[in-house]
Amino acid sequence: MTLRLIFNILAVCGTCIFTGVLLTIGLTLGSHWKSLPPAEFLDGFAKNLRFIGRTLPVCLTAMLLGLVGSLWLGWSNPEQRYLWGVALVCIVGHLVITSIYNGPMNSQFASKSIPPDRVAAALNTWLTFHAVRTMLGLVASVIAVLAVTRYTC
Repeated sequence: MTLRLIFNILAVCGTCIFTGVLLTIGLTLGSHWKSLPPAEFLDGFAKNLRFIGRTLPVCLTAMLLGLVGSLWLGWSNPEQRYLWGVALVCIVGHLVITSIYNGPMNSQFASKSIPPDRVAAALNTWLTFHAVRTMLGLVASVIAVLAVTRYTC
């Protein structure tokens, strides 16, 4: 097994698993959260945020390692450099949105520092940004698959 193959596997599997986790959060948990009264949502979010916090870092680490390694090893091929670079830019975009909005809002939800009358609007905005983050992950996943199939086919 070559180093390129290892990085490619990490990139493809990492981005796909990461995106699957994001989809689950958005579609399953998001719908559930919207159905709850504000106080119940805040209590549940504070109590259960740690479970999401366990999953995403593992996927994120594998994905970033794979994308950066694949970009590094494909650097001499312009098409590979472009594809891996675009996939990595998508994930960087995701991380920027997370650090600017979703992460800080997670802290506000978990600490219950947001007034109950603002929870519904804040959650809707959170889910909108989460959908953008998920789409960036999906695009990165598709591009990673394309990068691998273009290299091997």
